[in-house]
Parts: sequence; structure tokens; C-alpha cells
Amino acid sequence: MSKALLILYKSSLSSKYFDKNRIGGVLTACQRIIKIHRELNVSYSLYNYCDFGVKLNFLYPFRLVIDVFFMLCKTKKVKYIYCVCDHNSLIRSIIYLFISKIIFLNKLYFLDIRGGGNYIRLEKKIKNYNSFLLYLTYKLADKIIIQTPNINCIPKEFATKLYFLPNTIHDQNKKFIIYKNYKFNRENKFKIIFSGRITEEKGIEKIFKLCNSPIAPKIKIGLAGPINLNAKNESILNKYCKKKIIIYHGVLDKDSLIEVLSEYNLFLFTSKHITEGMPNSLLDAVSVKLPILTKDIGFIKDLFKDEYFNFLKNSNDRYISKYIENIINNYPSYLLKAEKAFDYAIKNYSHKVYKKKLIQLYK
Repeated sequence: MSKALLILYKSSLSSKYFDKNRIGGVLTACQRIIKIHRELNVSYSLYNYCDFGVKLNFLYPFRLVIDVFFMLCKTKKVKYIYCVCDHNSLIRSIIYLFISKIIFLNKLYFLDIRGGGNYIRLEKKIKNYNSFLLYLTYKLADKIIIQTPNINCIPKEFATKLYFLPNTIHDQNKKFIIYKNYKFNRENKFKIIFSGRITEEKGIEKIFKLCNSPIAPKIKIGLAGPINLNAKNESILNKYCKKKIIIYHGVLDKDSLIEVLSEYNLFLFTSKHITEGMPNSLLDAVSVKLPILTKDIGFIKDLFKDEYFNFLKNSNDRYISKYIENIINNYPSYLLKAEKAFDYAIKNYSHKVYKKKLIQLYK
């Protein structure tokens, strides 16, 4: 009999090969969950959500029925259920929890809600359809795993159910932490990178604007990750890559990505994705002591305060350009800030800390 049932999205750990089409925060979390359960020798069975026809909305009821049926079948033989979902799959989780708690007794249900902001934090002042689904989810689950330590906005009735389990820094990286030069000119340009899903919602258009800004001659821009752009923006990206204004590094495995990040001077995160939790891409940048310039979005500022990250107060193109110019002119002080962010992350968001917290969850 397995101790736990892990209900996850499709994960590249189910294959021996790196799958560049399966990149994203939720999938990275699923990989981490499997890996650490293995390291802790927690016996588990696995169910991956059905993903046939995921872009065909009319098939959703069929996927839902298939998922709930097999989730219930596998629940019978375990004591703990660790279920990962996001705000788009709350209905499935609610139906499963409701039926399972009627059928099975003495089971403990951990619901790991991925994402950030109001979409997973049940705030009293927000009353809408999503908050109603969240309320049902919070009510049914035994533990709600969230990516923020800031629970002040969540009703006190759920305080005992909340469990903070953040994403982790890549802490096997010492050979990639290198001394960074801070004298920049036209030959030795200031290097800026973004890694992650390259989409409009992740702020790629702001990066394009930098290519035509007053500081363009001083900077070199790099991108890494899967590209999913509309035709217009893909054409712009191809043009910039062809002219070597932007260097595209492709889709990289973790070690290769960390090595690339270590060669840059600044990580720029201008995402407008409203459900950001704690992006793994920022933690990757922290792991090589790379200064970070980011928007205050999702749960980012809950985990790293102003003394560690540099936050954009607005999305004005001129403001962003001026902020980067200030970083270039005062780079040593920003490196010290990145050093502090690294030390803080190792203490609070390391692989070791995650393992300890996961062990406590099962006690």
C-alpha cells in the first residue's frame, strides 16, 4: 500500500528525456514534488491529469469525468492525497474532494494551489465566482499549500489549514557563481536576460522596447525558454535575433540555464501575468547572484522585500530604461543586493528547507 497519492500535471520526470514543450511553473513544481518524495523515501502512487484535447473546451466534461473517476480509484489505497491544481482546475478539485470525503474515511487531503495573487488567496473584500470556488476548496481540503507566507488577507477560520511551501532556489550552483565586471562600454555591453516562457503576458514587448531605447547601444539582451508569441511579435523577435540585437539561447535544461544566467549582469522580469506565484526563473537568477529588476506582481514581494529585489513602480518604457541606466552606473551596489538575496534564499527557500517542511506536512 502506498502512503501517498500524488495528483499532478504531466511531468517531464515521467520521461527519461528533457521535454522542451513541458515548461512552466506548475510543471516545475510537479517535478520537484516527485523528486523530493523519492529522496524522502515516501512511497507514492501517481495520477497525471488527463490532457487529451486540452485546447478543445467542449471536451472538458469528458476530461473531468475521467480524472475524477481515476483519482477516486487510486484514493482507496492511500492515506494521504497531495493534489496540485491552479485556479483553472478548482471545479475538478472540488468535485473530487466532495465525493472522496463521502466515500472514504480517515484520509488527509493536501491541496497545493499553484499561482499567485487573488486567484488563490481568498480575500474577504473580493466577492466573485472565483472566490466562491476558492471558499469551497478551502473548506473541503485538510491542508491548503500556498506559495506565500503572507496570510493576513485570508479569513481566520482557515488559518490552521494554511501551509507555506515555497518554490526552491537551485543550490547546486557554486561553479556558476562568477565575478561580474562592472565597467561597461560599447565593446563590453551591459547584459540583460529574461528566461521562462517567452509570451506577451510575460512582458516580451517591454523587452522589444528596450531594443529601441536610448540605452540600446549600451546593452545586450538575451532570452531563454519556449517561444509562444503571436505572428507579429514572433516576426519582431526573429528580426532582432537575426541582427544579433537579441541572443536567443533556446530551451535549456536546468544546469545549462544556470550557466547561461551566470554570464549576464541583470535579470529583467516585466510580466503582466496576474497569477504569478514565486516564478522559478527569478529563483534561478538569485542562485547565481544575478541582480533582479522586476514588477511587483503575484507573490514576488511577499518572498523578497526591497532589500533583495529591485521593484519597478510602473511599466512606463522611459522609466524602465532610466532604472536600468541607474543600475549600470551603480552596478557594485546592485551586486551587493543580489548577494543578500542569495544568502536569504539559501536560508529560506533551499532544497533542504523544502524537504524539512514536506516531512512536517506528513506528520
